[in-house]
Amino acid sequence: CTVYRDSDDVNGDNVDVRIYLSVLKPNTEYTALVIPDHNHPASVTAQTDYEGIFWSVAKIPNGDNSLLFKVEVYKGNNTTGNMIATGDDDAPCFEINLEN
Repeated sequence: CTVYRDSDDVNGDNVDVRIYLSVLKPNTEYTALVIPDHNHPASVTAQTDYEGIFWSVAKIPNGDNSLLFKVEVYKGNNTTGNMIATGDDDAPCFEINLEN
């Protein structure tokens, strides 16, 4: 699991938080909740590919005000499912449980 933070220079002060996880269940929906330390949370839902890779980008408006972007990843199309991974843009993600 990797979380990338990259500014969105084209659209002003938005920040792109890029989330990449591998070794998940193929063709399954997962939701990433991005929790910036000084901005409103945002979520993004995507389906893994046939190899079990989740790759998504959450755009955080006025994201340049935040220094840390925590990410929680849940199985399903919302944040009420089981949390399967967590991390932030300052450290690697770690797996919550072994069941995907």
